[in-house]
Amino acid sequence: MQHYGVDHLDREAVARADKDSKAQARDARRQEEDADPNAPSWDEKKRLRNRKKQLPRLRAEVEDAIAAAEQRLKGIQADYASPGFFEGKTQAELTGLREEEQALTRRIEDLMRDWEALELESAQLADV
Repeated sequence: MQHYGVDHLDREAVARADKDSKAQARDARRQEEDADPNAPSWDEKKRLRNRKKQLPRLRAEVEDAIAAAEQRLKGIQADYASPGFFEGKTQAELTGLREEEQALTRRIEDLMRDWEALELESAQLADV
C-alpha cells in the first residue's frame, strides 16, 4: 500500500506537519524582510492593517462631529434671523452666542482638517 502525504488519521503526524509548514512560512517571511531592508516589518504591517481597520470608525466619528457642529451653527444663525431675537437678549447673551459661533467655526475647520488627514491616510493604506 502506498502512502500519499501525511496519514490523516495520525494526529501527531498532522500536527507536526502543520507546525512545520507554519515554521517554513515564518522563515520565508523573515527572509523576505531581510532581503529588503526598506520593507516594513511584520509588526509594522500588522500595525498598519489595524490602523486601516480603525479609519472608517474614526472617519464616521469626525463626520458626526462636523454635522453636529454645523447643525448648532445653523441654529445660532437661524436665531439671529428670527424677528425680535435681538430685543429679547441681553448684551451678555449676544456676546456668548457670538463667541460660541466663532468657536464652532474654528471647530468645524479643525474637524475638516482631521477628516482630510484621515482620507489621505486611508488612501495611503489602501494597498496594505
